[in-house]
Amino acid sequence: MTNNIQKKNNGEVASKYSDTSHHQPTLRFPNFTDNWEEKKLGDICKKARSGGTPKSTNRDFYNGNIPFLSIADMTKSGKNIFKTEKKITKLGLDNSSAWIVPKQSIVYSMYASVGFVAINKIELATSQAMINLIPKRNEIVLEYFYYYLLFFKRFVYRFIETGTQGNLNAQIVKNLDIPIPSLSEQEKIAFFLTSLDDIINSTGQKITALEKWKKGLMQKMFV
Repeated sequence: MTNNIQKKNNGEVASKYSDTSHHQPTLRFPNFTDNWEEKKLGDICKKARSGGTPKSTNRDFYNGNIPFLSIADMTKSGKNIFKTEKKITKLGLDNSSAWIVPKQSIVYSMYASVGFVAINKIELATSQAMINLIPKRNEIVLEYFYYYLLFFKRFVYRFIETGTQGNLNAQIVKNLDIPIPSLSEQEKIAFFLTSLDDIINSTGQKITALEKWKKGLMQKMFV
């Protein structure tokens, strides 16, 4: 698969993200030659807003039917969010800054575990530790957006607020520069990286099964 990509030079991948409004990446699929634009994250989203947490001491706010995402859920689930550990009630939602994030949005962590990113496959609410991004589909492909933010995690420390315990805020996130190729190139990149993830996950499952099989064999061989 990687043979289908044209490598233009051996420069550091990160070097292509400069302060200019146009650039070309160091690695391209064939037949894509247009410059990439850079746009502010907030400009490519229909909505970019953090969540909120209902008062934890009010039992009427919890154990409802609205999934309520935590950072722990994100770190356990990885790319796609299908369920959450906690749920809140409509009353809890109405009495906090939480809101219903439509499925197929981007959830991005701003506090403590900064820079974690996921795609919610269900409608949910989140705490204020996350900013929820509803992309403009005519400008950015959802999974391309996901993979760029995943890549960007290694650089996010540069944007952390001074005087905080390693946090971002919503305005900082909305002002991040996002490289934007054509929609067709975004789709190509997203499909390629998703395919790699599928191979990695499949291989991981096979390794786990083999390790379990090996353990069972050893128990029989040495007992």
